Amino acid sequence: MIKREKLYLYILVLLMSVSLLVMRLNGSNNIYYYTYIFIITSLFYLIIAWLILRGKFEFRRLLFLFGIGIIFRVLLLELNPIGSDDVFRYIWDGKVQANGINPYLYEPNNSALNFLHTTTLPSLINFPNMPTIYFPLSEILFFIAYLIGGESIIGIKLLIILFELGTILIIYKYLTENNISIKYALLYVLSPLPIFQFIIDSHVDIFGIFFTALFFYLYFGNKKFGAFIALGLSIAIKPTIGLFLPILFMHEETLKKRLKSIIIPIAVTAILFIPYIINANPFKALILFSKNWMYNGFVFDIINMILRENQESRMISGGLFLVSYLILLFANYELKDKLYFSVILLLIFSPVVHPWYVLWLVVILPFVPKWSGIIFATTICVSSITMLIYKNLGVWIEFKLLVFFEYLPVIVFLIIEMRRGIRKPYFINHLRKIFS
Repeated sequence: MIKREKLYLYILVLLMSVSLLVMRLNGSNNIYYYTYIFIITSLFYLIIAWLILRGKFEFRRLLFLFGIGIIFRVLLLELNPIGSDDVFRYIWDGKVQANGINPYLYEPNNSALNFLHTTTLPSLINFPNMPTIYFPLSEILFFIAYLIGGESIIGIKLLIILFELGTILIIYKYLTENNISIKYALLYVLSPLPIFQFIIDSHVDIFGIFFTALFFYLYFGNKKFGAFIALGLSIAIKPTIGLFLPILFMHEETLKKRLKSIIIPIAVTAILFIPYIINANPFKALILFSKNWMYNGFVFDIINMILRENQESRMISGGLFLVSYLILLFANYELKDKLYFSVILLLIFSPVVHPWYVLWLVVILPFVPKWSGIIFATTICVSSITMLIYKNLGVWIEFKLLVFFEYLPVIVFLIIEMRRGIRKPYFINHLRKIFS
């Protein structure tokens, strides 16, 4: 890497640092600072990623950039959530459990929980007329966070920074143990997306993303039993990487190994559901949410603009995803590529894509560096404009043209990557291999 390009890299990291410092000093509860700095730093990140991927660095310089990314996280940890109020549901669910009540049993404004109501909770919770939608391991962590911090956000923030630093450590260990440059870890470490969505807004996905990184580390380190447990724990946070199960089943060489790849993760998740499913339906609110909510989708939005019918659009979009997933399942890609493509295809066909959903893809980038994911980690920032308007005017507005420009470069690069990666279809041969 020539000196001029290194200089550009350090200047961009400096500009990102100054932007985040401005956020730290002036951005508390300020949706304007939050939105503008999120967009600006995302653009910096795109150029930083380009410079990182094309350059060679001394180890000590990479460690310096690592340290900058960690300092970002520590400095901004104290900020209250700005772009989301989900954290108050986490605290409420922890409080309900601390009082011996199943969080799936009652909605927060149910009269049976009146004795738990305070001046802040559940008044700050979104959708207080619905029970929780979160999976059981999330609920366990909410309970622990409440024991630590009570109704403050301290408990959640503490767990989030621990899991975030743990995720970075796992990525670092994977790269160093496999003699891969740790510059690829910077695709996660220097991304503003985890900083805004985890460190500031405190989204629960960091817990599942930690276990996703652990799965990659263990599975590709040939420690598959532990990897399957990590996979089950991630699914018990959010079911996103349940997509990996059929892919792993088909990848394993013997029937015994294939069954392990399915049974162990499902068993881990099922065990964690047992204490909650005895006297409540953990899926009630999630099913309701999945039927109706829509935001920042791409394929779904196009279909829905034509049909003007939510449920039909969901069915068609879901069907198209299923077809694309089955094609992926039998295509001749490397395993890591298949895992990556399964997540990005889900996001493209999903009716709901919040910024923090994209982090399930970004955490895979150090293991599978691809431009479609880097660009998605950049362009997703424009979706925050909807929250800016909502916070100021109380109106939820999506700009379809912005959604188009958000997804278009992602899809273009994804098509290029998928065309390059595939060598020869082997549908029939693979079926023979599975059932032989």
